[in-house]
Order: sequence, then structure tokens, then C-alpha cells
Amino acid sequence: MRRAVMPREHVEETYLGLYAMIDGFWIRQFIDPNSFRMHDARRICRAYLRRAIEA
Repeated sequence: MRRAVMPREHVEETYLGLYAMIDGFWIRQFIDPNSFRMHDARRICRAYLRRAIEA
């Protein structure tokens, strides 16, 4: 049996938050390619997921 990573009722909210962040990073990268590094965007997204899972 697999252990749930987070409560089922938080999955969609977490998914939508991550999706919005990724979209925001893509749009910002398109507008100003020098505004951040992709490494930083990945780090921020991973931190978001880590916090969502730990909550």
C-alpha cells in the first residue's frame, strides 16, 4: 500500500499553484530573459512542492 504524500483535498490546489508559478516563470523569461536563472526557478518550484508535502 502506498503512503499518501498529501491529503487528497490539497492535491488540486497544489497542482494549480505549481502550474501558475511555472506559467509565470515562462512569461517572465519571454519578457526579460535576464530577469532570473532557470536554476532559481527550479529551486523555487521544488521548495514550493516540498513545503506543500510537509504541511
